[in-house]
Amino acid sequence: MAITYRAVGDIDKSISHLQTSLQIFEEVGSQANIAMALLELAKSNLHTNRASNEAIQNYLLRAGKICQELQLPQVQEIQQLQLNLT
Repeated sequence: MAITYRAVGDIDKSISHLQTSLQIFEEVGSQANIAMALLELAKSNLHTNRASNEAIQNYLLRAGKICQELQLPQVQEIQQLQLNLT
Protein backbone atom coordinates (compact mmCIF):
# COMPACT_ATOMS: atom_id res chain seq x y z
CA MET A 1 0.00 0.00 0.00
CA ALA A 2 2.77 2.43 0.95
CA ILE A 3 4.61 1.85 -2.32
CA THR A 4 1.41 2.57 -4.26
CA TYR A 5 0.91 5.81 -2.35
CA ARG A 6 4.48 6.82 -3.19
CA ALA A 7 3.95 5.92 -6.85
CA VAL A 8 0.94 8.22 -7.09
CA GLY A 9 2.73 11.01 -5.26
CA ASP A 10 1.08 10.78 -1.83
CA ILE A 11 4.32 10.64 0.12
CA ASP A 12 2.71 11.53 3.46
CA LYS A 13 0.43 8.47 3.33
CA SER A 14 3.31 6.33 2.11
CA ILE A 15 5.49 7.31 5.06
CA SER A 16 2.62 6.95 7.53
CA HIS A 17 1.84 3.41 6.34
CA LEU A 18 5.51 2.45 6.39
CA GLN A 19 5.98 3.74 9.94
CA THR A 20 2.95 1.75 11.08
CA SER A 21 4.22 -1.34 9.27
CA LEU A 22 7.67 -0.95 10.78
CA GLN A 23 6.20 -0.75 14.27
CA ILE A 24 4.16 -3.92 13.72
CA PHE A 25 7.11 -5.81 12.22
CA GLU A 26 9.31 -4.78 15.15
CA GLU A 27 6.66 -5.97 17.62
CA VAL A 28 6.47 -9.41 16.00
CA GLY A 29 10.20 -9.60 15.27
CA SER A 30 9.93 -10.06 11.51
CA GLN A 31 13.48 -9.08 10.52
CA ALA A 32 13.05 -9.36 6.74
CA ASN A 33 9.95 -7.19 6.84
CA ILE A 34 11.69 -4.69 9.13
CA ALA A 35 14.45 -4.38 6.56
CA MET A 36 11.96 -3.86 3.72
CA ALA A 37 10.01 -1.23 5.68
CA LEU A 38 13.25 0.62 6.49
CA LEU A 39 14.34 0.52 2.85
CA GLU A 40 10.99 1.81 1.66
CA LEU A 41 11.01 4.53 4.33
CA ALA A 42 14.37 5.67 3.03
CA LYS A 43 13.08 5.69 -0.56
CA SER A 44 9.89 7.56 0.35
CA ASN A 45 11.81 10.12 2.40
CA LEU A 46 14.15 10.72 -0.52
CA HIS A 47 11.12 12.25 -2.29
CA THR A 48 10.71 14.91 0.42
CA ASN A 49 12.83 17.55 2.04
CA ARG A 50 11.44 16.76 5.47
CA ALA A 51 13.86 14.00 6.43
CA SER A 52 17.54 14.72 6.77
CA ASN A 53 20.13 12.74 4.88
CA GLU A 54 21.26 11.49 8.29
CA ALA A 55 17.80 10.04 9.00
CA ILE A 56 17.67 8.42 5.56
CA GLN A 57 21.18 7.01 6.04
CA ASN A 58 20.06 5.57 9.37
CA TYR A 59 17.17 3.75 7.69
CA LEU A 60 19.56 2.42 5.06
CA LEU A 61 22.20 1.35 7.60
CA ARG A 62 19.64 -0.55 9.67
CA ALA A 63 18.09 -2.15 6.58
CA GLY A 64 21.52 -3.03 5.17
CA LYS A 65 22.63 -4.73 8.34
CA ILE A 66 19.52 -6.91 8.44
CA CYS A 67 19.75 -7.69 4.72
CA GLN A 68 23.37 -8.77 5.08
CA GLU A 69 22.58 -10.95 8.09
CA LEU A 70 19.67 -12.61 6.28
CA GLN A 71 21.47 -12.59 2.90
CA LEU A 72 18.63 -10.71 1.23
CA PRO A 73 19.12 -9.45 -2.33
CA GLN A 74 18.26 -5.83 -1.44
CA VAL A 75 21.82 -5.27 -0.15
CA GLN A 76 22.94 -3.93 -3.54
CA GLU A 77 20.00 -1.53 -3.81
CA ILE A 78 20.74 -0.22 -0.33
CA GLN A 79 24.42 0.26 -1.13
CA GLN A 80 23.52 2.20 -4.30
CA LEU A 81 21.15 4.47 -2.39
CA GLN A 82 23.84 5.09 0.22
CA LEU A 83 26.30 6.08 -2.49
CA ASN A 84 23.77 8.47 -4.00
CA LEU A 85 23.40 10.24 -0.65
CA THR A 86 27.10 10.99 -0.29
